[in-house]
Amino acid sequence: MKKDDDITLRLETTGVIYTPTENTIPITNSTTKMMSVNFWEKYEIKSQLSEGGMGQVLLAKQVTLDRDVAIKIINAPDDQEAIQRFFLEASLTAKLQHPNTVRVFDFGRADDGTMFLVMELLKGKSVKEVLKEQTKLDIKLAFQIASQICGSLAEAHRLNLIHRDLKPTNIIITEDPDMGTVAKLIDFGLVKDMENSGELSLSGVILGSPMYMSPEQIESNTVDHRGDLYGLGLTLYSMLAGTRPYPQTDLASVLRAQTNIYPAPLADVRPELKEYPYLQWIVETAIQKDPTKRFISASQMKRVIDLALQAYEQNIVVSFRLIDGEIHYNDEITNISPGLAQQLSSGDKSVTMLRLILIALVCLIGVLLYPMVFEQTKTTNSSQTGTIVLSTQVTLTTQPEGAAVLKDKVLLGTTPLTLQLQENSQKKVTIEKDGYLPQQVLLTPENIAPRIVLKPITE
Repeated sequence: MKKDDDITLRLETTGVIYTPTENTIPITNSTTKMMSVNFWEKYEIKSQLSEGGMGQVLLAKQVTLDRDVAIKIINAPDDQEAIQRFFLEASLTAKLQHPNTVRVFDFGRADDGTMFLVMELLKGKSVKEVLKEQTKLDIKLAFQIASQICGSLAEAHRLNLIHRDLKPTNIIITEDPDMGTVAKLIDFGLVKDMENSGELSLSGVILGSPMYMSPEQIESNTVDHRGDLYGLGLTLYSMLAGTRPYPQTDLASVLRAQTNIYPAPLADVRPELKEYPYLQWIVETAIQKDPTKRFISASQMKRVIDLALQAYEQNIVVSFRLIDGEIHYNDEITNISPGLAQQLSSGDKSVTMLRLILIALVCLIGVLLYPMVFEQTKTTNSSQTGTIVLSTQVTLTTQPEGAAVLKDKVLLGTTPLTLQLQENSQKKVTIEKDGYLPQQVLLTPENIAPRIVLKPITE
């Protein structure tokens, strides 16, 4: 086995360079029914892109549509389970249409047993290749890539599919003249249909890449979509840190680390992230060992990343907490990350001292404020009157949606946004969105549904 960053374990067969010898290759449709077509009239082979133990990838032109495609040639395995897994990957991946997922156009099996997969041709480099060149990625770019892959996963998960092999090798970074940097998720070779109880697996063999594999997948427990979020979290860690999550190289050590140890804190390996605890929190939440403590969905993780990116770009303060599956942000008591919370519970001496200092400060503040509170209490009691504080729910919307709502440079959320206002109170907020002029809005209980039309920035 190659000792590389992925330490990949999967069924492989010894293969040779593929040379077309058959004039006719049967193609399978979604029902895997074989039908004869002239394969080499449909596809004009140009060159070999890569070669591995299972076969090779060819650059070809799809003649009928005049477009370049990639053809994945898989050498004929003797194992029927491997053949089934190939057709499972092809049929399931063909369902996916998200712009951040590689597209599958065609697949089938030749008379000699050789299998092929016709895919969208991606002109770019994998995250792993980019990290070899740049060591680590720009913070903004790393989170943008993670957000895009969350979108890809969200579609797959809606179709009850999980990838199970999220890692830097399986994310391709491309450049689009209109959309800029576009990340593509590839290789659904270990995809699992969550609706299909007859999941294909190899007895006694781990399927996936242990360096980025969730603990529950290693322990062969129930694996669901949250395992993909774990793999993406570790991939995001690698993009930011410029290193593998764990320094171990042998399989047994990696498996032990994956189930029992957290990677080194991001702030230690990327000191500039100390200024952005909310970005660290995103990674720490995604890589929690307990699946119930991770984001509940790829969509939720994407929303948090997008909100954090706005805060990062505008240099404003934001904080998050995950409570019973719901995201709470800008709560004054949410500045403790999962990693720090774990240290607090584990009895770390330095953190314990910090906790004691904080408690002492709270007590001191209480002593100083007591006379004021006591005086206020006496005044209230002497008047024999009680005050009921009423609040009104105000929902702020904008055209277009997705604008950042800030108060005193603190991000309250993005539109549409619902806020609570006390009776006879006001809240002045600033609305900002890329490409549009910022606007200040005075929120009052009298207008419970203000709608703001943003004005685009003109040259």
